[in-house]
Parts: sequence; C-alpha cells; structure tokens
Amino acid sequence: PRLRRYREIHPSDMSSFACALGKRLGEVLTGLGQPAALCLEKPYVDGAVGGLALTLRVPLVLLCVNGGDAPLVREQQRRIAELPTLRACFAMNLHVPDRDDLFFPLPLGLPHHADGLHRGGLRGASD
Repeated sequence: PRLRRYREIHPSDMSSFACALGKRLGEVLTGLGQPAALCLEKPYVDGAVGGLALTLRVPLVLLCVNGGDAPLVREQQRRIAELPTLRACFAMNLHVPDRDDLFFPLPLGLPHHADGLHRGGLRGASD
C-alpha cells in the first residue's frame, strides 16, 4: 500500500470518508472474529475512530502513522481510548499521553520519501 493517499481526498470530504472507512473496517474485522491490528495514517484517525466505534467488536491494536508531522494529540487520544475493544495504540509523534497504559510511541521512521514518490534522492546509510 502507498502512504499519503489521503491527499487525494478533498479536506471537506475527509471526515465522512474516514468514518465510512472505519465503519467498513470494523465490519470486516468483526466478521473475521479474530483480534486485529490496524494501521491508519493520522489524517484518517478522527473519522475512522467514529466508524470503528459503530461496528468493531474484536480486540484491536491501533497503529497511527505518518500523515505529515502532525502529532497525535491528547484530544485524539481521548477519542481513540473510547473504543471499547482497544487494547493498545502505537503512534508516531505521540504527545505525552494521559493513558500511558494504552498509548505508546511508535519508534518507526517513515520519512516522507518512504512512500515511493521520491525514490531518486534515496541513499543507503553506508553511502
């Protein structure tokens, strides 16, 4: 999958799109009947959490990645924490959480050029 697909969605449609995405993901994951790990880019998080809350019924570990340098702020963390089946949330650029038993920093570097759009300027660590 490619990162930064959210840029193809008009900002005024982002919330409704992400909510529909979360709702459908919750239906599919619940239908599978197994605990799940779900990776979302941060621009989808707010809407997707609303959709997941409607349909998700299996234990969930959520990974919140990239989406620019926007942090996962406490307000977003509070909404995520309301998911009844959430077991843990790992996030890049995580603000200090209120719930350090539920929110953890994701020590994963995904720079903007890791999405395959900027291959020309990449160099290895030994270059």
